[in-house]
Amino acid sequence: MAKKQTENPYQTSFDFGDWLASPTPSPTTPKEVARSPRYALAQRLQERLADGEPLTQRQLSAEATAVFGATQAEGKWLAKDAYDALEVAVNLHLRQSESAAWTGLSREQAARKARELAGLVQRLPTQTRRDEEMDEFQQFSTPPALAFVANWTANVRAEDVMLEPSAGTGDLAIWSELAGAKLILNELSERRRELLVDLFPDATVTGENAEQLHNTCRAHRFPPWSS
Repeated sequence: MAKKQTENPYQTSFDFGDWLASPTPSPTTPKEVARSPRYALAQRLQERLADGEPLTQRQLSAEATAVFGATQAEGKWLAKDAYDALEVAVNLHLRQSESAAWTGLSREQAARKARELAGLVQRLPTQTRRDEEMDEFQQFSTPPALAFVANWTANVRAEDVMLEPSAGTGDLAIWSELAGAKLILNELSERRRELLVDLFPDATVTGENAEQLHNTCRAHRFPPWSS
């Protein structure tokens, strides 16, 4: 996330445990990538989250089987497909249930919001195994509570440009979107990048190696390198 010049007078610290545990050379637009079955799964899961009931591992598997048209054992989908979709479902849920009002919360109110979001995670099944892609790309998803605290501490506002070098499934970006900020999202994983395009149709989404992102932003004249 781009460094802010405006300081938040209500900064504090939180401690959280683990959350749910080939690149393109140019920005990706919504027209270039069709909606994936993973995003369709996320939409179905979001409906369950809206009901306020816990979501079990069995229910997650059943929903994935319904969307992909076959079971995991039949090789039509992988566990990471289901869990990426679940993370996107949480962000869809936050988009519907939250607003830009979070930007005006005091320290005490932000702490309560963080505890509320931590409770949301307790309703979800947890991914317990990592695969080769997760290790190769160093994928560690940001818990909703920590993503909120990061945005609140950064004091994100509507006039800001939020650059996320490793955007994952949009956990940090969703709060910046709620604040009204412009989003520039980079994600090396093609699977997750497709989800980002569907989740944030108005954002600029790239698939660069984050180690070279500074040069890439200069080449594309993205803010704050546009001058």
